[in-house]
Amino acid sequence: RLGRLGEAADAYRAALALDRGMLSVNGSAGETLDLTLSAKAVPLAIANAVAPQLGLAGTLDAQARITGTAQAPSGDWQVSIAGLAAAQTREFALAPMGIQASGRLSEGQTTLDAQLSAPRLGQLRAAGKVPLQRGNLDLAVKGALDLAAANGHLAPQGRRLSGRSDIDLRVTGALDKPKLNGAATLSGGSFDDVELGTKLTGIAARIVARNDDVVIERFTATSANGGNLNASGNVRLDPDAGLPGSIQIAGRDVLLASSTIMKMRASPNLRIAGPLMRDPR
Repeated sequence: RLGRLGEAADAYRAALALDRGMLSVNGSAGETLDLTLSAKAVPLAIANAVAPQLGLAGTLDAQARITGTAQAPSGDWQVSIAGLAAAQTREFALAPMGIQASGRLSEGQTTLDAQLSAPRLGQLRAAGKVPLQRGNLDLAVKGALDLAAANGHLAPQGRRLSGRSDIDLRVTGALDKPKLNGAATLSGGSFDDVELGTKLTGIAARIVARNDDVVIERFTATSANGGNLNASGNVRLDPDAGLPGSIQIAGRDVLLASSTIMKMRASPNLRIAGPLMRDPR
């Protein structure tokens, strides 16, 4: 129901049933805001009616108490998503995820404390401030991911991956052009391809973000015969330019394949440069 409260505000009291879920809004809005918003067990799959390629699944619960003005809202909010899945997560055979987030609106921005938890994959946490319209981001993103979570996708192809990636990043700058600083470190990694007979162990890497550049400070791995492989380089985070960069790959006596049909050993010395996603050299 929508009712008029003088010339300054409209009163709202509405509820919308969505499958087994419910969206509701109560309060008033005008020169000042006094609203309570609620979502209970709202199925994310309703978005698939508009964009079926998303393949969304899961349920949303949320609460928000908004005061202040439309230009400068204030108040607290909480969001919880359970059983989150999408077409891309299914493609990589990832288990449904959970998201917990909360924050406070004030001075044209919101604080953010969010955590993504994924069975077998790990956790990521983001904390800081996000502008509502204008202004700059200031978020710290930290977490640890288990690369073995990809094996649900790789195993049918006869491949296996292991290792741990520790992430410590800071996101700043404008919403439409954020800047990254920090690092992702891979340790204890291994890769097996049963069909080719390829096995790499001792995989370790450190990738550093510096504003618009991502630098591969190191990447090392050892093949089954004791040969070594390493890589370094940098990529500029500019999708419009095709992610320009330069990557050097080198190795000594690397056993690339070993089967009853053939064995292949190589000492590569390769450089890939240019717009890596469009026309690399």
